[in-house]
Amino acid sequence: MAAIKQIKHIKKQVKTTIVHSTLEIRASVCTDLSQHECFPSNVRSQMHTLSAFFTRQPFAISSSCSNSTKINPLLSFSLNQQKDEDISKDPGFISLVIHRCLETIGIKSKVVFGERKSDNTHSFEPHVWLVIDGNIIDNCYIEDICETSVRYLQDNVHQCYKECEPDLSILKDIKSIEPAVNFKKCLYFYIKKPDHALALSLNREQYYNYYFAMIRYMHEHHNAAITGVDPRVRYICWYCERYPKGGKNFISDILVQEIDADQWVDSSCSSSWKFFHCKQCMVASYCDKSCQRNDWNEIHNITCLPRGSVCQSPLSPDDD
Repeated sequence: MAAIKQIKHIKKQVKTTIVHSTLEIRASVCTDLSQHECFPSNVRSQMHTLSAFFTRQPFAISSSCSNSTKINPLLSFSLNQQKDEDISKDPGFISLVIHRCLETIGIKSKVVFGERKSDNTHSFEPHVWLVIDGNIIDNCYIEDICETSVRYLQDNVHQCYKECEPDLSILKDIKSIEPAVNFKKCLYFYIKKPDHALALSLNREQYYNYYFAMIRYMHEHHNAAITGVDPRVRYICWYCERYPKGGKNFISDILVQEIDADQWVDSSCSSSWKFFHCKQCMVASYCDKSCQRNDWNEIHNITCLPRGSVCQSPLSPDDD
């Protein structure tokens, strides 16, 4: 038995090494891009500097719009935090956090799922962004984006972003394991179950740091607190959405009243007030093995993250 555990541990270490080696290769490719001819000479040495490139829509809101003096500094701070924490290409997580930041200061926004075209040579790809006062706002930091793509997005905003519903029949197909399909599943998860997605994302160290940097920003600049993860996420079965009967005393009376009587079931866990947790992420919980298996096959096998995970580049359609 001990030998089997040791083999599993070695396999995990090898897998981690491969992932980090891949990231190092991708990082070197990004560095080489700084010499690309699409950049003017005075910019090539500052590939990752967030300067005037991101002061126009869709990266910023027009100064003529109400609340622009609150929105643009927030967007700028967010981009810099993403850069500092090495978070790249995760529009679902970023859009959700910015949406909640704006919500706390009374600014309405909508998190939108759809497709984005970054230049005239590529096809539309899955993406998530915000709509504020009818304006498309894309706050996702992309480490290796080139200036031509930035300019293209700025000059063709309404042609580059297309809101659409995902093909749910594809999302539920267990055999659909292509990177593009998995990336779409991950993004739509932030739309369908934002609190579940946020709770899982905070297992990743860099995302945790970014999230609390945004909390600190909102407190220091607006004396406001971001809406956290819905406490029911800790108790609910992530697949059938039922609750353990023993957990009633741990959920506020207001929330209990919103839960139908037939949603309360007995827990098979030794602690009757909660269900069993996923052993890897320790966040998702399930009332029985059947629900855990079904959720794993549909989405959790992609979104599950162990606590304290080191930030890895999110799966994207470009990955092999």
